[in-house]
Amino acid sequence: MKLAAIISATALVLAIVSVGIVYDLGWSTTESGGVTLSGGGYELTATAGQPDTAKLSAGGYELTGGLWQAPQQQTSAPNAPTAAPAPHDVRKHRYVSIDASGNGQTTIALKVTLAAMSRCAGNLERACSDDNDCDGGAAGPCTQHLDVGSTWWVQQPQDEPLGCLPGPCGPTDQFARVESRTGDLPGPPDFRVWTDTTLHVGDCEIIPVATYEIRACLPPNGAVCSNPLTIGTINQPFIAPGFRGNYGDVAGPVVGTEFTPPDGIGNIGDVSAYVLTSQNYGTANTPQTHPTWVDLNGLGTGSPPQYILNVSDLGQILKALQGNKWTDDPGNLNPASCP
Repeated sequence: MKLAAIISATALVLAIVSVGIVYDLGWSTTESGGVTLSGGGYELTATAGQPDTAKLSAGGYELTGGLWQAPQQQTSAPNAPTAAPAPHDVRKHRYVSIDASGNGQTTIALKVTLAAMSRCAGNLERACSDDNDCDGGAAGPCTQHLDVGSTWWVQQPQDEPLGCLPGPCGPTDQFARVESRTGDLPGPPDFRVWTDTTLHVGDCEIIPVATYEIRACLPPNGAVCSNPLTIGTINQPFIAPGFRGNYGDVAGPVVGTEFTPPDGIGNIGDVSAYVLTSQNYGTANTPQTHPTWVDLNGLGTGSPPQYILNVSDLGQILKALQGNKWTDDPGNLNPASCP
């Protein structure tokens, strides 16, 4: 019985072959050259390595003609971002400002890593520069935070909402958040060609007295990255000898029609910088600074900055001048535990 079944199956296969079934393994090239091999009713047509191979590339894409070959991924690291041009090449409270245009038309994503952040050992959400910032050691010592190394991807940039004419920003300023801010779901890197010379990155994760590393990374998964650009946010300013630990320093003295960058001293001039900027930003002949220096919060203490000035920013400056530490307010979380 089994032998009969095998003989029948073999006869069926031979019958199928004998009728000459046509097999089609479709393929195409843009070249007319090549070779055709045939035998037993079968044909194989293939290119045989044309001499006119060439490589075309533009905008981070590459087309190789001639020989059949697997897609090639760029393996050499891209250029690192650079610091934003003046006046943005300074430490800020809630922003890191960079120039990501140095890779030309290469498609990249921007990765932000928390590189260094010190907190009082007895209160890991209290920023510190040294043991004296930890209430003379009662809350400390000042030690490196456990969540150093946390990483985020910069998301799609937005044009500056406050305008730039004739204020102290350039016509190519943009603002971007990172992936894990409130309401966002963690997603893939945002790969794009970055052409703007000044990109302000601000979010819950960007806080004072911290150091960040920014890298340019290649598609498809961001595994190949540049060397880091290291940027620190503002250190704790002084109001008077022995009185420190607040974050009200948003500007230095006025020079011409602009406030100079934060100078490490908190005083009434910082309140003036906020008031004049919020009321007159973009108008001529009025002393003001850039919003990224005085935008300390969104809507509510500790909330992510949103590149717009409001009364919450003024309230944070006033609290700081009264001696509040940044993390005395419960909304000011450490960057690795943003909601």
